[in-house]
Amino acid sequence: MDGVRIDHILLAKISIMTSLLINQVKLHLAPVNGGVLAMDYSVGTRVTYFCNDGYRLSSKELTSAVCQPDGTWSNHNKVPRFISCGDLATPPNGKKIGTQTSFGATAIFTCDNGYMLGESSRTCQLNGHWSAPMPFCSAVTCTAPPPISNGLLEGRDFEWGTSVSYSCSPGYELSFPAILTCVGNGTWSGEVPQCLREYCTTLLILIKLTTSFLWVFVTDISQKSSRKFTPCLMSATYLLAVGEEVMIRH
Repeated sequence: MDGVRIDHILLAKISIMTSLLINQVKLHLAPVNGGVLAMDYSVGTRVTYFCNDGYRLSSKELTSAVCQPDGTWSNHNKVPRFISCGDLATPPNGKKIGTQTSFGATAIFTCDNGYMLGESSRTCQLNGHWSAPMPFCSAVTCTAPPPISNGLLEGRDFEWGTSVSYSCSPGYELSFPAILTCVGNGTWSGEVPQCLREYCTTLLILIKLTTSFLWVFVTDISQKSSRKFTPCLMSATYLLAVGEEVMIRH
């Protein structure tokens, strides 16, 4: 019985020593800031390395090791490297918020007034690269303002902060004075006017008399010149459009 008890004690000690040895092997084999994946550590066993979040193995190193007959591990000096994506430059005419460059860090970009960019953030990824290159701040440009009938657009510069206006063809006038300005979101401030026919209400002189008709001239007081106008009965008041001939049945 004593011999059996001694054998059990010896086996228990061997088991404890084996367990301690395995733990030491695992501790020696496991990389700093990482670990190994394995079911046993017998000769020929292959283990796989892994790294903690924010670290990775060098691309030149193998990701596993094999237990060799001499009791050593092949390729076992693994050192996980801290993941850094490097610094992202600040774009011209813009600003960058955030100085961290490690895995998971985020950089936020903004542009100065009059400039715009697309996606505003970049994130450092597990592969050591930012999710996208440094953004660029592009000058805000408005599309050309719409044309108007019987009028012209004054101005050809459509960048942020510039203004344009409209003018009308002879015989027409603007419905209201209008100056449009290109604003920061790429649109025009203000409303687009219309060119309306000019009218005169004063009939000043009859200049020709025939058997059946009267030909008349009126003076456009606003333009200080004589012009021919639309029909107007002598006993009624009408608005007369600039540039049209008047013929009244006598």
